[in-house]
Amino acid sequence: MSKNEMPLGQFKALDRYLSPIDVWAIAFGCMVGWGVFAMPGTTFLPVAGPAGTVIAMLIGMLIMLIIGNNFSFLMSRSSMTGGVYSYTKEAFGRDHAFLSCWFLCLSYLTIVFLNGTALFFIVQYYTLMLDAHPLSYLRANTAMQQFLQFHETYGITEGDGMWLAPEDRVPVW
Repeated sequence: MSKNEMPLGQFKALDRYLSPIDVWAIAFGCMVGWGVFAMPGTTFLPVAGPAGTVIAMLIGMLIMLIIGNNFSFLMSRSSMTGGVYSYTKEAFGRDHAFLSCWFLCLSYLTIVFLNGTALFFIVQYYTLMLDAHPLSYLRANTAMQQFLQFHETYGITEGDGMWLAPEDRVPVW
C-alpha cells in the first residue's frame, strides 16, 4: 500500500480552506442566475404588483438565509470537511446522503433549463430592438383598426378589444 492510499473504510479528512467570505461568495453565486433578472419583471410584476414582488423576493431571501445558517452550523460542528453528502452521511447515514445528493443534482439540472428560458427572453428583447418591423400581432391588428370598413363589417363597437376611436385612427388614403 502506497502512502497516498487509505485502508478500506477509512477516509482522509480534507483540509478546511474556505473563509466565511468565500462561502458567502459561493452561496451568492448559486442564487444569482438569469432567472433572477427575468422572472420578476415578466412573471411576478404583472400578477403580484411591485409590493407582492418585493414580498416574494424577501421570503426567498429569508429561506436562503435559513439554508445558509444551517450549512454554517453543520460546517462548524462536523468532524469532516465536505458538502451535502458528507454532512448528511455523518448525521443520517449513507442511504440518506445518496438520496439527498441525487435530489440536489436533479434540482441543479432544473435550474439549467430555467436559466435557458430566461436567456430566451434576453435574446428576444435584443432582437426586437434590432428589428425594424412591428411585432407580428401588431402587423395585422393595428393596420385593420385604421379602416372604417373594418369596424362596420365586423360590427366593432366602443367596448370591443379591436375598437379604435376615429380620432385615434391614422388616415391612410
